[in-house]
Amino acid sequence: MKTTGRALAVVSIALAIGAGVVSCSNDTLDSGTQGLTVNFVPNPSGSGRFNRGSFDIRSIRIRPSDPATASAYGNTNLSLRFLSFTADMTQSATTFYSNVALSAGTYDVRQIVLGSPQLVDTGTPPGGPNCIDGIAAIPSGPATGQVPQIFTYDNPASLTFTVHPGQTVLKITADIPAIISSYESAFTCVSDCGSGTPCLTQFDEAAFTAAFLTHITLQ
Repeated sequence: MKTTGRALAVVSIALAIGAGVVSCSNDTLDSGTQGLTVNFVPNPSGSGRFNRGSFDIRSIRIRPSDPATASAYGNTNLSLRFLSFTADMTQSATTFYSNVALSAGTYDVRQIVLGSPQLVDTGTPPGGPNCIDGIAAIPSGPATGQVPQIFTYDNPASLTFTVHPGQTVLKITADIPAIISSYESAFTCVSDCGSGTPCLTQFDEAAFTAAFLTHITLQ
């Protein structure tokens, strides 16, 4: 078998077992798949007063929506990336996430695992109309231990996407200001925790869990 033929066979087998395929160019794909560059896109961007901020995309697992197509993968879901990805919330530029090979069609996100946001204002918090405007690091204070390290969503109905024939880019889009606003809103802030300084005392996990996913789309 020629080298090109062996490469095509390897890619076809990898897709058949549903492991997700990383490729360098469309030349290594068989006729049933197409190469996609997956990018993380902050849109809209803007981290406000925070000059350090991030959250992790631990994993995104997908499956074809069409039952007949999905049956070829058995019980295994496809992964868009094998390693955790850190989304820098202070950046406005598009960032490379992975290369994958997928057939045209609609896909359901079967599981997405997101790491808790970490926000830091390294300057002097300017204060403002809300208590939390005076907090330099979120999470912090007594609320820190109440914030889970990861948020896991199984079969989220809101996340589907369609790969069209000839498509070359798949976008993971995050509304950064909305994520930050939802995160801040989930905390209870007390204006005086001693010495006249504010602190975060409670975290509403359910509220932020519900909000987090609504600010992320795939297309």
